[in-house]
Amino acid sequence: MIDPEETLRFTVGRISVHPNAPNSVADKVTFSIDLRHPDEKTLDEASDRIAQVVEAVELAEHKSCKIEIKDVARRPPCQFHTRLTESLSEATKALSIPSKSLMSGAFHDAQAIASVAPTAMVFVPCRLGISHNPAEYADQSDLFAGAKTLAAASYSLVKG
Repeated sequence: MIDPEETLRFTVGRISVHPNAPNSVADKVTFSIDLRHPDEKTLDEASDRIAQVVEAVELAEHKSCKIEIKDVARRPPCQFHTRLTESLSEATKALSIPSKSLMSGAFHDAQAIASVAPTAMVFVPCRLGISHNPAEYADQSDLFAGAKTLAAASYSLVKG
């Protein structure tokens, strides 16, 4: 599968190996794959491609290896409320804070709330672009800029 905009995110997360001994061949390995993309069709295509690769591995191993795929959490991509995202963008411009629109895809609280109420998110830069990781670090000045942006956008929405 080709993603010309390189927006698809594929992350192998939790890995569990049994018996998890240094001198034993594992008899069971479980791992998670987190797929993210703003287009649901692209997510489905990527998921289908993973299944094809898994089936090819299972066939190549002559069924000596049983492979099972389970969807444990699947939600369609969420589009945030236009007026809220515009208000955040206007706030960064008014405050001369550099900004850009980002695709997240993570299962943030905002994704759940978006189905029942207008929602948007503010992200702040993390050192080396690393987030959702023990090495995540955001500079205090970036956190302050994010808080100012949120406050300014909220104020503009309240005052109308």
